[in-house]
Amino acid sequence: MPSLPLGLKIPQLSALEICGIVTALFLVSYLRRRSDPIHAIPTVGPSWPLLSYLGAWRYFRDAKGMILEGCSKYEVFKIPLSDQWLVVVSGRDMNDELRKYPDDTMSALEAQKWVVQTEYTLGNNNPDATAKKCISGPLTHKLGHVLPDVVDEMIHSFNDIMPDAEHDWQTVPALETMIKIIARVTNRVFVGMPFCRNEMLLETAVEFAKDVMKTKFIVNLFPDVLKPIVGHRLPWTTARRRKMAEILGDTVRERRRQMLEYGTDYEGKPDDYLTWVVEEDLKNRGKGESIDGVMEVIAASNFAAIHTSSMAMAHALYYLCAMPQYIKPLKQEAEEKIKEHGWTKTAMDAMWKTDSFFKESLRLNGVNHLSLFRKSMKDVVLSNGTVIPAGTIVVATSTGTHLQEALYKDAAEFRPFRFSDVREKGGADAQKQQFHIPTAEYIAFGHGKHACSGRWFAAAEVKAILAYILLNYDFKLEKPGGRPENMNLGPSILPHPRAKVMFRKRKASRA
Repeated sequence: MPSLPLGLKIPQLSALEICGIVTALFLVSYLRRRSDPIHAIPTVGPSWPLLSYLGAWRYFRDAKGMILEGCSKYEVFKIPLSDQWLVVVSGRDMNDELRKYPDDTMSALEAQKWVVQTEYTLGNNNPDATAKKCISGPLTHKLGHVLPDVVDEMIHSFNDIMPDAEHDWQTVPALETMIKIIARVTNRVFVGMPFCRNEMLLETAVEFAKDVMKTKFIVNLFPDVLKPIVGHRLPWTTARRRKMAEILGDTVRERRRQMLEYGTDYEGKPDDYLTWVVEEDLKNRGKGESIDGVMEVIAASNFAAIHTSSMAMAHALYYLCAMPQYIKPLKQEAEEKIKEHGWTKTAMDAMWKTDSFFKESLRLNGVNHLSLFRKSMKDVVLSNGTVIPAGTIVVATSTGTHLQEALYKDAAEFRPFRFSDVREKGGADAQKQQFHIPTAEYIAFGHGKHACSGRWFAAAEVKAILAYILLNYDFKLEKPGGRPENMNLGPSILPHPRAKVMFRKRKASRA
């Protein structure tokens, strides 16, 4: 037997001794598990070390199935991920309880850092806080003011992206086309003309969202101790922001210079999202020369806005192609309201059927099976006695909530006018049926003070685009049949990425 340093030798162990050591290690692991309150929470999937990785793989492939299994058995349960446990609360009452916790107990910001791996994707200057302030403040309050720009860019986008539809059927990939249109329309509001038609800027904005998801996925494969080493070496999102800065930098610097020289209320000051962001960045970061903070906000805003609205539009098109009987009532509503009010916010607000159509579509096809992401900042005891250890990610489940028969009759069935029917009857719950209003029963946009701040803009944008399509185009699936199936990647829900829709402009609408 070879000698070791200090004259030590490798001991020879009998089979019985080896079995004893393995048994002892097993018992230590078992006792540790019993002492950790996380292990008192029921598990969907295997929960023992190593075996839990099989559960994490199953979650990536069938998150919906695991979530619904948990909801059918437990009020609170946990699911294994590659790097930690995910605790899921189920049901309306638990959704409301999670919403009510203060930030120093259950933090939405800390959870977002984990969900998106913010440090390695969106940047270090807390762009989400600035974006939320500008979106929930001036953008939402001035929605009626910006809507004419939305409509103008929408019309130009359709003409540029689908020119052949003027004369005959043009076949396009539905999701990709909606991404292009939404990117232009959204950036007409975010950065204005002529930047919203700059192909390089649009491509950068669209690819940035993909890079965020790619970076997040890779970083989350590693334990916390390795995340900084890996995350800071992934270059994609930083490179995209630099490209945006090359395009927008001179304009941002000029607006900052004018604010510093003339104050924030100078004559001729642009009243747009980019200006609001520059102004807010000056308040937060002072008079330094760096425009990194502004670029982080513009990139993060595009990430949040483009793909969520594009997916909502693709889902809507797939439903209408598969269920064309709903085209007529929606088209009739659009004709009536736009004839009465023009292409205004008032008209969009009056489209109750269209509003209900999108809400029902999002109820069954949200962007994620999960919602209300929180991180416990201390040990928390839920109302049912479940102990949540500090540092745990806790979520509600939108899919589990939205498919509850106790909340929605025929919950698995797509009933596009489910919510408008309730509004038309009036009563105390009528206003809560609107697309953009979250409740404990409808958490596609989150719930409470941390709900999606851009939901008013998103609702007006997609309703305007769908109304324009209904009034100007015939459309159908390239391959007749049922609604194209969704794609699920972990908890993310994607409309079919390759399904194609054919468009043809109606003769009465052709220029």
